[in-house]
Amino acid sequence: VLTASSTLSGTAQTTFSQTVGSPTDLAITKVVTPAQVTAGLSGGNVITYTMRVTNTGPAPATAVQVADFFPPQFTLVSATTSRPITQAQCSDGGVCDLGEFAIGASAIITMVFQAPSTVVTGTYTNTAYVGSASPDSNAANNSASVPVRVVHSVTLQASKAALPNPATPGNDLSYT
Repeated sequence: VLTASSTLSGTAQTTFSQTVGSPTDLAITKVVTPAQVTAGLSGGNVITYTMRVTNTGPAPATAVQVADFFPPQFTLVSATTSRPITQAQCSDGGVCDLGEFAIGASAIITMVFQAPSTVVTGTYTNTAYVGSASPDSNAANNSASVPVRVVHSVTLQASKAALPNPATPGNDLSYT
């Protein structure tokens, strides 16, 4: 219980009390596979982000949310979690509502994206954040970032012509 008191002019007194819940410690980790994709390449442009959210205690966490604001150039293909929520709850604005986490509870969130051919070559860093309605004793582990490199494929074309065409036996033949 947190209590604050003040006395004004020696006659009026005000007291405020607020019960403060035990802090929790939510943590998030994140990995991306693969670390490099080719934009627009059929089947080769899929990016998978996997996040793990854990409540390391010492108290339960309520109204746990993960915010993962992915690069707008990427197209969301699917969002799944080990907790009972729907894809729509994860894909709308990049926020996943995960509910209550007991001490030691964890969840895996997997988000799959495509890098369309319009994505500019470069490195895109994606950060996910975890938070809840419960106080958190360690904010340092409430975010995780991973980079993914996007490249474009190069199409090479070669052509060859023989002169003279048609070739005649006994004469030189040139290729250009």
